Amino acid sequence: MPKRTAKKVEERPPPPWNVVENPSDDTSVLAAVKEIEKFWTHGDITPTQIEGARVRTRGTRKTKTNTDYQIDVRVEEVIYRAAVKGEGNPKIRCPEKGRIWVTQPCVVCQKDEDEDNLLLCGTDDADVEVQGCNRSHHTYCVGLKEVPEDDWFCTSCEAKRSTKAKQ
Repeated sequence: MPKRTAKKVEERPPPPWNVVENPSDDTSVLAAVKEIEKFWTHGDITPTQIEGARVRTRGTRKTKTNTDYQIDVRVEEVIYRAAVKGEGNPKIRCPEKGRIWVTQPCVVCQKDEDEDNLLLCGTDDADVEVQGCNRSHHTYCVGLKEVPEDDWFCTSCEAKRSTKAKQ
């Protein structure tokens, strides 16, 4: 009797993201924002802070359909990318197992991947006049080969620091 071989399931790429027009007025986006606020450490998210939103639906008619959201939220100079997956544990904050997580995309390439090479501009030293902007930058997007051991400042904040030092 010949051996049965399992059918190879072809992995499909995830569907594309669709941009939500007027995300600050979209009820489903605002509902996702309410979920994000449970993990948010920057206070309530107002509709004016929503810089953009994308939505996609995954699944087929035979399987459960899930709706995912990506929402860009501005806090001062920093834009955070918040994601709400259609499935996952709402108490876990990680992209693989969780339902909700927040990242800060690189200001140069706008990607939030390769977290090991992301730098935050600034310092924790309260005595420094220019604290930095706290925005993310990939090392390779700003011409560095590795993450520096000391505090790092983007070109804009470094210019502000130089101006302050000359005064």
